Amino acid sequence: MIACSMKTLSDEPSNGANGTPSHGYEESPVEESQSSSYGQRSNVHEDKIPYNVEEDPKTGMHFSIMDDLVNFYKHHARLKGFSIVIRPSSKGNSSFSKCVLITYDKGSKPHGEDGDAESIRKLFARLQVIESSFFYVIDVDWECGLRNMLWIHLRGRAAYEEFHDVICFDTTYLVNRYRMPFATFVGVNHHGQSFQLGCALLSHEDVETFKWLFSTWLSAMVDIHPHAILTYQCKSIRAAIGEVMLETRHRFCLWHILSKVSEKFKGVEDFTKATNEFKALIFDSLTIEKFEINWNDFLTKYGLENNEWLMKLYSERENWVPSISNTCSGLE
Repeated sequence: MIACSMKTLSDEPSNGANGTPSHGYEESPVEESQSSSYGQRSNVHEDKIPYNVEEDPKTGMHFSIMDDLVNFYKHHARLKGFSIVIRPSSKGNSSFSKCVLITYDKGSKPHGEDGDAESIRKLFARLQVIESSFFYVIDVDWECGLRNMLWIHLRGRAAYEEFHDVICFDTTYLVNRYRMPFATFVGVNHHGQSFQLGCALLSHEDVETFKWLFSTWLSAMVDIHPHAILTYQCKSIRAAIGEVMLETRHRFCLWHILSKVSEKFKGVEDFTKATNEFKALIFDSLTIEKFEINWNDFLTKYGLENNEWLMKLYSERENWVPSISNTCSGLE
């Protein structure tokens, strides 16, 4: 893992425009035999390292101090028969390094230095020179292959401080070359206008990846949780939100649900009429009782009692039906 998290990430003295740290990496590597990134040699013994050095690093590991992080990787690398290169982050006004890049050392320079991850890192570093509060985090694998990344511009971070009631998270885009899901965080201001709250490229759409993304995004937003988040139907996203965004109500995006109607209603007699009635029962059922009646009538009328998609939707109705979700949220 390239950017290991530390417990003090969101608690350290801030130097960004919005009170959050701006993450970046310096150009000059520091070999493992040199002093630690803040000018002191490590004196932490192996028996004091908080994790078993024989086990591979995992996403979600936390280290209270930089010495613990560095010593874990040094001892682990020594056991596995390779050395490491450490790239400390810029320190800002304080002497505290906010992120550290640890890579496999293959010869005189880090493996993958001229690869995609390094190229993107250099691009983001240039952007941070132009915009000092530009936030980015890059996560790579042991061979410095790009795994995940998140970046957020100053305008999005500033707007989120005022408008964090509801956000939308979407990963239904694909990047053609690498087939990596492109994820977006989008907010809405008091004029009903949408604005960008961050973008990400992800290697996987599993629970651990989404937990990493949501945790990192919240750190950039000074741990201000949105009141509600809209996503498409995804078990991994749902599980990650349940663990990371405990103060946030999770709802399914109706646009994504309705976009599947044409596919799921194939073969239904009088398709156009059925589609219009389905939309009506969603938006015009003002009470839970009325929705239940209209839903059952709709299934019977069009012979859709055994439609698996509709059965699954109904089992999760509290997450997308307005009359039910509003009542469960106390918004009625």
